[in-house]
Amino acid sequence: MPTLLVNARETPVDTGRRLATAFLGYFTVVVAVITLVPFTIRTPPDWRLITAFVAGDFAANIALFLPIGFLTASISRARGIGSLLKAAALGFLLSLLIEYVQEFMPERIPAAWDLVANTLGATIGAGGYVLASRGGRGLDAPMVERLALDLPLAGLVYLMVPLTWLTALAHEGTDWALGLTAPLGLMGAIVISSVQREGLRRRGAGPALLATAWFASAVLAGAPDQLLPGLALIAAVGGLTALLGNATRRSAETDRRYEPKTLATIAPIGLLWLAALAGGPLLGGVVSFDFSVAPVSGDGGWSRQNVLRLVEQPTAFAVLGYAIAQWIGRRIEAFATSLAYVLAGAVLGGLIFEIARGVADGYGASLVGFLLSVGGAAFGCAVYHLQLGHLKALRDEAREQQKQAREAAEAAELARRRTAEPVRTALPAALETTEAEVVLLEDVAEVAAVEVEVEVEVDPARADDRPAPKAP
Repeated sequence: MPTLLVNARETPVDTGRRLATAFLGYFTVVVAVITLVPFTIRTPPDWRLITAFVAGDFAANIALFLPIGFLTASISRARGIGSLLKAAALGFLLSLLIEYVQEFMPERIPAAWDLVANTLGATIGAGGYVLASRGGRGLDAPMVERLALDLPLAGLVYLMVPLTWLTALAHEGTDWALGLTAPLGLMGAIVISSVQREGLRRRGAGPALLATAWFASAVLAGAPDQLLPGLALIAAVGGLTALLGNATRRSAETDRRYEPKTLATIAPIGLLWLAALAGGPLLGGVVSFDFSVAPVSGDGGWSRQNVLRLVEQPTAFAVLGYAIAQWIGRRIEAFATSLAYVLAGAVLGGLIFEIARGVADGYGASLVGFLLSVGGAAFGCAVYHLQLGHLKALRDEAREQQKQAREAAEAAELARRRTAEPVRTALPAALETTEAEVVLLEDVAEVAAVEVEVEVEVDPARADDRPAPKAP
């Protein structure tokens, strides 16, 4: 069984929708966590609603629902205005559910403008997909096709988006919030520019704008008090993406092996980031090992930041699991074998992570946190194999189209030959007639020559009175 849950007879439309649905569910869960933590439910004494407009919150809520609208449009069977309406309806209903649940949470207060922003974000995301997919074969159409999961590295970008959000929000207000977010921005810039340069093979500002918008939504949400450094970091990520994405490739031919090279480039950055995430708390002091089965341990209990840090772990390991599966994917395509390698790496990384947290002052190791990390890596591996199945379906469809085109060309050539057959049959006959005529003329010439010779043979007595015949 080379891939996960993929029928060889399925079309790319089927496999693409399954893959996009997996990402849509993943984004929905992450958005629900971000908007509902710390999950304290109580009956409110009265109904509450905020109607004040806050520009920062409005922009952040739009950014949260952009991927949801984009993915909804990509899996929708409707096209044009129909996909826009579906995305807007999903965004509105999901936001309405979130705002309703927040009514029962003491730490949360529903806001009318959040409902508007979320619906608008889903609509804009769907509109971006629709407009780009209608762009023909120009810059935008291939970009949306590839970033809509037709390239393996596109899946890695999708997994990094919620990780960047959670990292910025989980460490909001700390001195190292931007420091932990910056490596993710650098990795994203390298991956997106690689997709543009080697996958899309097109110049333009589209991918850089996407990278800028994605990173800006995370930085502005997680570090609003560090506006100037944050803006500089956002500009650096966008500029680096544009610079690398529009760089001249070494060869005019497509490097079909560029994914391993890209992974090898970002691997040291990702490992250093994981080490900083695990070892950063040790800077606050080291204590005796503290272990708990509960999901959240250490100081703060079920505070907002503790829950976000808990969810940050499996999202980070989802990226790790996807990267490991893709790294070995060229050699190992069987899902079970690939999963074994991913789980081995996740168990080792999870143990190191929890041991570091267990001895950090104010933190603590968690069995549930360890299991969530391993589960996140397994999810990343499963997503990669879903995408691998989608890519194989695309390849099989391309081969089938090439086969049909070849058969059509052969049929056209056969028809052309049959049409030309009467001409080829008549031509030799015409040539034979001409040759016969030539032979006849040669015979006539010979007879004429003989008659001339007879006329020349005259009486010898008068031979001296006649001039000698001229040489022919």
